[in-house]
Amino acid sequence: MKKHFLILLALALLSCNEDDDFNISSGVFEGDYEIRSQEDIDSFAENGYKEIDGTLVVNYANGVENLSGLSSLEKVDAIIIKYNADLISLEGLENISEVEFLNISNNVDLISLNGLNSLSNVENSLRIEHNYDLNSLEALNQLSEVGTQFFIANNDALTSFNGLENLTSVYNLFVLENVNLTDISAIDNINSSTGMDFSSNDLLYDFCALSDFIAQNPDPHIFAARFNAYNPTVEDILNGDCAE
Repeated sequence: MKKHFLILLALALLSCNEDDDFNISSGVFEGDYEIRSQEDIDSFAENGYKEIDGTLVVNYANGVENLSGLSSLEKVDAIIIKYNADLISLEGLENISEVEFLNISNNVDLISLNGLNSLSNVENSLRIEHNYDLNSLEALNQLSEVGTQFFIANNDALTSFNGLENLTSVYNLFVLENVNLTDISAIDNINSSTGMDFSSNDLLYDFCALSDFIAQNPDPHIFAARFNAYNPTVEDILNGDCAE
């Protein structure tokens, strides 16, 4: 009886090991994957995951400067990158072309979005906010569509929207409290939106990039500008008064 039990136990352990190997060899991590340290990134790299069937969460990951250990990742449902004091770039996400939603917030040392160079579509919301050293959106040069809300807010070092030249469709665009933003000319290819709100961008005085869009969509409620250096109405833009 004891011998029979030991044989069954050995078979059970072998079965578990085979299942574990299959999960790793399949390249899919089931559930949300949270990164709080460099060790979490190293573990991901060791397993060589290509897909996360859930959300990638990089949260309070002190000491992590980039995400290069995630370079095998090709597919993920959503990405949240928040409150990372040492994160400088997003290198490691180069193979991601679309996500359901993306939140990049409160990363005080983040300088650029390098790593998102293949991102073309965000199905729901995209939030880029409270990244005080972020000075460039140029890594988003493949982004063409944001399905619901695109928030660009409280990025103090951001001066232009260079990199968003391929953006053509965004359901709602919110540009709020980017105190050094002066140039939005890169979004002149947007041809589909239900609303745009520009508020409290202290140095923003030129909205001429939106002239063609407003001409095709002259609804007075589709565009709002408040507390910027210049605050034209839809009628102003239609009359050619798009900048001060």
